[in-house]
Amino acid sequence: MSVAGSRLHRLGSVYSRTKDLIRSKVLPYEERPLWYDVYEAFPPIREPVYKANTPPDKLGLVGVEDNVREILYEEDWVRANVNGSNFYSSLNNKTISSLFTELTGKHKERKNFCFRFVKKFQEIQGLNNGLNNEQLFRMTEQEMKDVINELKEQ
Repeated sequence: MSVAGSRLHRLGSVYSRTKDLIRSKVLPYEERPLWYDVYEAFPPIREPVYKANTPPDKLGLVGVEDNVREILYEEDWVRANVNGSNFYSSLNNKTISSLFTELTGKHKERKNFCFRFVKKFQEIQGLNNGLNNEQLFRMTEQEMKDVINELKEQ
């Protein structure tokens, strides 16, 4: 009986079956899959294995538990609104964007519009704790009018 026609996929993970094929010399080590070395270097915490007769959940996935925690920061709401707006995103492209915290030389004072907007939003938020995000956003727009007009002229 051939390996392709068997039901051995139920007995282990793809990694363990591939490892066994290499160990038994059915699959030459030189012809191993590209992912094999990566998997060996960075194995998962829990090895994914086939679970028989598990019903699919509402998304159609079998026995998958969504335990990924959300990584959201307080300022992400502001960034989403600034970057989501065509008007603001066009302003953002006119200045230096950097993933590094320190800018050097002539670019030291030129941070992108979104960064400056978030900083101003946080300042106003510190002074006005009772307001919701929409009201704080509108107040920040009023405070940033000079910067907005300066960037529009560039």
